[in-house]
Amino acid sequence: MQNRFHKYFWDGEQNLSDKFKLTRILEYASFPDLIAYPFEDIKKFLPDLNLDHLRTSEKRIEFLKVIRPFLANSNNWDEVFDRLIAWRKNISAKPLAKLESIAMRPTENKALYGWDDEKIYFWDEEFQKEWCISDEEQLYNQLVQICREYFSRSRISNSRKK
Repeated sequence: MQNRFHKYFWDGEQNLSDKFKLTRILEYASFPDLIAYPFEDIKKFLPDLNLDHLRTSEKRIEFLKVIRPFLANSNNWDEVFDRLIAWRKNISAKPLAKLESIAMRPTENKALYGWDDEKIYFWDEEFQKEWCISDEEQLYNQLVQICREYFSRSRISNSRKK
């Protein structure tokens, strides 16, 4: 750990989990120190933290909620901010959605879901990563074909029941 972070562990660093250390940094670190903290730890532990229980400012919590969806597909802060800016540009004509509607990953163990960008995503449990199906043309077309076949059979089945 860099020396710049020791000041946030006034009660010692022994026997502290990496998740607890990140929580302490999120609560107390200056913004430059937060950005300098190892990105891999932020990417690994931030998605599972209950941000509403952090002892920090509402602005910091709001910032963390906004960036959280972009962590899974990013390898560094530059990529997080690039994705955030692109997302913001995409919705700039619309009022900003409530932050509560921005989920980090699907709830109730759903593997397929969508964001406000009107794209379809797949949550890969094995790699703890989000994949954009809409950006994979061949995969997207296969999914559309599966849906067509399924709903075609479903309509036929339902019409027979009537």
